[in-house]
Amino acid sequence: MVQITHFINLSIIIFLISMENSNSISAQETDLDTEIETEFSEDNSPSTLGEYNQPITLSGLLRNDSTYARFDKKALQRDYFSNLLEARIILERKRSDWNFYSDMRLYLFEGGDSMGIQKAQYDKNQARLMRSFLRYFSSVGDFTVGKMYINVGNTGIFNPFELDKSIQFSDLQYAREGFTGLEYSLPWNLNNFKLFTAAAKNFKYQPVAGYNPIYGTSLQLHFYTIDAGMAMIHNDRNNNRSGLFFKGDMILGVQGSYAAHTDDKMKFQYNEANAGIDYSFYSGKIITTLLYYYNEKGASDKINYQNNAEAFLKARDYILLSGVYQIDEFWNIQMPVFFNIVDQSTVIIPSVTTLLSGGLSINVQLPFFTGKTNDEFSNTRNLFTLLLRIEGKF
Repeated sequence: MVQITHFINLSIIIFLISMENSNSISAQETDLDTEIETEFSEDNSPSTLGEYNQPITLSGLLRNDSTYARFDKKALQRDYFSNLLEARIILERKRSDWNFYSDMRLYLFEGGDSMGIQKAQYDKNQARLMRSFLRYFSSVGDFTVGKMYINVGNTGIFNPFELDKSIQFSDLQYAREGFTGLEYSLPWNLNNFKLFTAAAKNFKYQPVAGYNPIYGTSLQLHFYTIDAGMAMIHNDRNNNRSGLFFKGDMILGVQGSYAAHTDDKMKFQYNEANAGIDYSFYSGKIITTLLYYYNEKGASDKINYQNNAEAFLKARDYILLSGVYQIDEFWNIQMPVFFNIVDQSTVIIPSVTTLLSGGLSINVQLPFFTGKTNDEFSNTRNLFTLLLRIEGKF
């Protein structure tokens, strides 16, 4: 009851602050960051041109990832191959007062995973319902019910408020599976107040199997070119986080987040934060990003990695360097680099993507790890890895 009381008090305070800063309440905008991974677009929000009623639409994606790796002579298997076929079917219904969205996926897998570049959950054939929810728009706020992914703060890698911090290096933007729950959102102008509750599966770094309750609140306000806000999330027993975040454009793009982790009695446990900048040049064709991530719970020495159940992000400090070069409308080159400051190991993922006609694209990746045997990003016997992705949308 203690954590519920704290939660209710903070929710009331945030709501009063939001009402004090509101000049007019409008249901004309939706919080796209919440469903940034559901393929929702701007036209999913209520139309400013009046009522509309679109019939149900069917779209989808078919993607095939083929991985080949070559190992040295001491390895048990010198040549390695795996294949992951993903079929994605999306159903949508859009109206001026509500939206329906459903995302169903089928995975067919053959082979193994030599470098952890494919997410471990895809190591067998399976069918999964990623998202399925109904969102209703009204003059007093937006209501969402169903299976949705709940995310607050600055969405993306190294977000302290992220509920699922797992990383799939071959697809940094992969859609995470949603949670069954209820969300209330009050958008006005470029601001947003949010309350949510859900039941989520325990992730691998949590000690108890089954489901755990999630509830939280957030407030995001817009000031000139800066979006700033605060958030609080309860995720399982003695697992709470609250803090601040901001993101904006001041010659350079800037962002930062801070979360304090506490138990249910609000006793402090550890800090988590990130800070970064991004800059585009050459007429916006080149975008560079530098992001620092700090997790006080992480290991400060690699000998303590064994005490951390995470597949990756075992250490305390990381840096993400990323570069994107959009050559033209058909070709782009990407180079994300993850650097572990504790053991100086690195994973580098250069890739080239070309867009063909009819929604077909081809992506080639050459991921490699630089760490030694006991480092986090290591694969000492791997000589060469190639990932070929063919993707088609309909």
